[in-house]
This record gives sequence, C-alpha cells and structure tokens, in this order.
Amino acid sequence: MNYNKRNPCPICGATDYCAYIKSKNGYLTTCHKLKRHVKKNEVIDGIDGNEYIFLYEKNGCYMFEEKGQYEAAKKAYKESFCGKTSKPSVAIKKAQDEPNLDDTGIYEYTKVSHNILDEIYRKILNRCILSEKHIYMLKKEKWSSELIQKSGYFSTPDQDTKKIILEDIKKSNLQLEGVPGFFTKNGEWTYNMVSGMILPVYDINKKIIRLQIRPDWNYWQINSFKERGEKPPKYINFSSNGKKNGTKSGSMAGIHYDEPKFNTVIVTEGSKDAKIASEYLKRACIYLPGVDTYNAFLNSELFDELKKRGLKNIIIAYDADIIYKEQVKRAMEGFYKKLEVLNVNVYYAKWDIKNGKGIGDLILNGYKPTIIKRVRK
Repeated sequence: MNYNKRNPCPICGATDYCAYIKSKNGYLTTCHKLKRHVKKNEVIDGIDGNEYIFLYEKNGCYMFEEKGQYEAAKKAYKESFCGKTSKPSVAIKKAQDEPNLDDTGIYEYTKVSHNILDEIYRKILNRCILSEKHIYMLKKEKWSSELIQKSGYFSTPDQDTKKIILEDIKKSNLQLEGVPGFFTKNGEWTYNMVSGMILPVYDINKKIIRLQIRPDWNYWQINSFKERGEKPPKYINFSSNGKKNGTKSGSMAGIHYDEPKFNTVIVTEGSKDAKIASEYLKRACIYLPGVDTYNAFLNSELFDELKKRGLKNIIIAYDADIIYKEQVKRAMEGFYKKLEVLNVNVYYAKWDIKNGKGIGDLILNGYKPTIIKRVRK
C-alpha cells in the first residue's frame, strides 16, 4: 500500500511512490526516494520518531524494517531453537522504540530552568513551519486564518531540518542534559520526534517549558495499536524517557493569554481549547493535561505564580460530555472542593453539548458558555 499525504514515508517523508507491505513480522517500508548511501543493517532515524534497519536495496528500492519489530522477530526466531517456543513465531507486541506514550507522570522531572528550556525549544521551533496539511486540518475544525497564525503551532521538522537544528544547538553551547526530548546516541546529543503538529506548553512568563505533539499516525501505526487492543493517543509528550541520558517529560499545565490579567482565569483540558477560549473570551486560560490532574496543578509553580499575581476566581470549563462521564464529574467535584479550601471563588462554564463538545468547539460554532457561580456547600 502506498504512502500518501496523510501517511508519508517514515524514511524520506515522500507522499508518493514509497510504500509499506505486509510481512510475517508486521510491515516493511519500501523507500524509492532515499538520497543518501546506507549500509546493510544500518539504523536510521525515521521522521515518525522510530528507528529503522536497512535490509537491502533492489532496483533503486530500499527496504527497511522498524527496529523494534526486527529485533522482536529475531529474538522469537532464536528462542525457537532453544526450546523456549514450539515453533518459530513473531512477537505479538513489538518492542519498538516508539515515543514514550506512558510518559504521563505529572509536572517537574527536570531541574533545568525555564529560561534554558525556552531557549532550546525555540531553537527547534525557529526552524519549523506549520505545514499546509496541518493548516487544512485546523481550518476543517473552523479555525480562522488569524487564529491559526496566532496559534504558535508548528509541524515537526524533517530529517534535513533536524540536522540543522542540532547544529544550531551545538553552536550555541546549550546544555542538553536534563532537557526532555534529548538523549545521546553514539556520543552525540540528538532527539526523535514523531511526525505531527507541535503544541508548545507555556509558563506564566510565556516561556516554552515542554513540547506536546499531536501525531500524524500512519496506517501501520494505527493498526499496531489496534492489535494491542489500544487506541492511538491523540497527544503525546516530547520526551526521552528510557533513552541514554534522556529525561522524562511528564505532563504539565500551560497557559494562554494576551493581557496579563489573572484575577479571573479559565481552566480547561487541552491546549487548543485553551487557545480558542483565551482569544475569544479575552481571559487567561489554563490547560490541564487531564481533568484528574488538578491536584498537581494546585501544587505547581504555575498556580503559585497565579496567586501572587492576584488570582481570585477560577472558571472550570470541562467538556460538555461531563454529564455522561462519572470520572469527569468526580474530578470536577474534587477540584471544586480544593479550590474552596484555598479561598478561590469557583465558577463553571455550562453549555448544550449539541453546540459543541469542548469549549473550543462551542466558541467556533458561534456560541458562548453560560458562567454559573458555584454555591459553597
């Protein structure tokens, strides 16, 4: 099956000619547009964040296999000759070097200052653009051209741009130890970034302290999740947890605002909803990594800074499907109680789910939420 604009070749990024084919181990990638020499069994970084092993070349077609899939199959094959299995088999679950999808621990996992994190992450973003594909995606979600321009979102860089970014960072003599997303390979600092749209996470001083990615999962990646009985995550953290000299990212709350007025702020889930709410409702908007992460937020540096800068009121704007989800209801009730103990006035945003699931959908559909004060019990 051919790669396309939605699922580009993980080796060269091409959207035509290259293809993936079914094999007994899973899938193989056939790349027709590789522009550099590779040796047999050489490992290269794919644009989807995975590593690939070069198998062979025939008539200008370069055959690759995802490294984890290759090693899992090799291990299963060896075990079949050691009496550990009754017949040669492939691993059902590939031990592939995927992005750290379980890296959802909360908040501080690095002692690197926000200034340093900001400088390094901007080195990446300064070399990136928002691709036509991602602009089209946002426009389908009713984002205006002006809102897209102000979003601060970018598309992940290709391999050539990645080399330039790493050279920029090297020339700047910036310390990469302790920076989530970076690790060492063959004695050199590098990173792997799954292909997708980058959503920066900002602190109260508009410093970029983390990068979140909305992946462009391709067919075989989605199929791999399905085979494991899982759903592909909508967002992942830019992390290097588990890699040599790597650093766990964790999931952090961020903030969007134009005017630095923090007496009343909105709290929602997700950067995109927060950006829309901030732009259209003209208020600072906090975005949590999950509805049940309010405890970590209330113990974070961000919350402390908000209190110092005059925070008195919080408007909770969780998705309208709260009426169907007991977990969200419990999280919201727990958040209410903690805020009241901290002497913060609590309001909640309410709207008809027919007008939009999230506050971002609601606003872009031409509606505004009703703000209701929480009555203390």
